[in-house]
Amino acid sequence: MLDPIDSCNDPLIFMHHAYLDKLWWEWQMANYLHRLYDKGGNNTAPQYILDQAGLSQPGANILDSDGGAGSTTTLNHTLWMNTVVANTTVGEVMHLNGSVVCAEYVIDTKATRYNTSIRTYGHYTSEF
Repeated sequence: MLDPIDSCNDPLIFMHHAYLDKLWWEWQMANYLHRLYDKGGNNTAPQYILDQAGLSQPGANILDSDGGAGSTTTLNHTLWMNTVVANTTVGEVMHLNGSVVCAEYVIDTKATRYNTSIRTYGHYTSEF
């Protein structure tokens, strides 16, 4: 997890992201109708991270997907996936039970732990 570019190959990243996903779900469920649309912040990585990987900033066709200035995230901004999967919007991934991301956290009160089922893009299924 020390290398931001190579961290996807680190087994600890799965536990780290599973916990972040759980925290995100708890935060969203605390006020779902409001937090489904709560967003903001920059929509690109800091330049020093891109420099470490030898990458450049995405072009205007990616950043200006909704005709805005491209520096602040909106629900209409495109999440550029570099052809790994289809590009999607911030709004599509904010909805945890939508067509792009489907995650449900169920509290097992007897075991006092979280059980998680996640389905993404309609063809990948896993249970933790």
